[in-house]
Amino acid sequence: MKMNPPIVLLGTDCLTGLQTSRILWRKGVPVIGIAADRRSPYCRTRSALQTVPTAEIINNPRPLLLGLQEKYGARPVVLACTDEFVWWLDDHCDAIRDCADFLLPSSDTLQLLADKARFYRYAMEHHLPLSETRFVTHAEDLKQAACEMSFPLILKPPRRTSEWMDATGGFKVLKVDDAETLIESGTPLLAVVDELILQAWVPGPDINTRELSICLNNQSSLLAGIALRKIRQWPPDVGTGSLSVEMQEDDVMNIGLELLQKLNYIGVGQLEFKKNEVDSKMYLIEMNAGRVALNFPLCEACGVEMMYTYYCAAAGLPLPETRTVTRPGSKWICWKRDLVSAYVHWRLGDLTVREWLASLRGHKWSSDIQLDDPIPVLADIVRKITSRISPKARKTLLNR
Repeated sequence: MKMNPPIVLLGTDCLTGLQTSRILWRKGVPVIGIAADRRSPYCRTRSALQTVPTAEIINNPRPLLLGLQEKYGARPVVLACTDEFVWWLDDHCDAIRDCADFLLPSSDTLQLLADKARFYRYAMEHHLPLSETRFVTHAEDLKQAACEMSFPLILKPPRRTSEWMDATGGFKVLKVDDAETLIESGTPLLAVVDELILQAWVPGPDINTRELSICLNNQSSLLAGIALRKIRQWPPDVGTGSLSVEMQEDDVMNIGLELLQKLNYIGVGQLEFKKNEVDSKMYLIEMNAGRVALNFPLCEACGVEMMYTYYCAAAGLPLPETRTVTRPGSKWICWKRDLVSAYVHWRLGDLTVREWLASLRGHKWSSDIQLDDPIPVLADIVRKITSRISPKARKTLLNR
């Protein structure tokens, strides 16, 4: 009996990896997880046949891939779930391509889209919709920008690194409201990144954020794609989506597809926009290139088998027929983030309990709570509870 080709998911110790693993597992695909932290609650999923530590493949992935090819009688498919693994896959793509299949943009396209500084320079050069943007490398440039730019501003790194996350307390970007805060926040960050990006805030609430989730084949032809709107995110203004809804948005689809096809983009990715509430124009925000994004399962919720489409396209298998929206208006939710986000909005007075409940109506895909795979979320809850208990008390409890 011929077996399905296995898929090697790079980064299953994060929520994005867990969701992707569950989706493909339910399609009968053998899932092999790669994780930097195998103690992560997300590695407790039943959807992965095994979880391999990153250290075993980081320098030479060929033994694992060749072993899977021999076991299953088919070349494995590879897919990245984190930015770090996208760069790793790009660095090792020639060696991996000899024994596995994947869809990934060329190194030049990947570098252009995933490096925010290069992406924004490209957007400015080609007159794409972008809010006022500056690039700062010295403290004097920062002071000049503080005098000349309008506030609020967003501070971003060209690439998000562990050093950046440590320096910002875990924030991907920072929002600053005045010149004094810009200098106070930006000066120490110049010691963390070679270049700091300052970008004018696009006026409007989180619900003005639009995203295009997409999968393109080796000829950069569209295989599947949906547009979506964020309803809430955590943290508000500058965070990660916690509740999103599918919507028909021709501007997002047309602008995004034209940009990506012009760059001969290949594989999955997500392009983010924000609608300016003043001029009603869509402005580019960023691109998650070469990987799946956190709210990608919204595609599955509205009837588009995005992950299975990628798998089939990479492996050379017949594509699924379910590649267009059949359940419009479906939603994706991350409960642990949305509960916190909704609580903060309630405290701020811009969300009532009735409005929150109304926002949850309709067909939904839960990112974390899945009844047929409950252990990851339960382990995550236990981890959060025990992390708040002192080491001495934790030792006492474990020894009972």
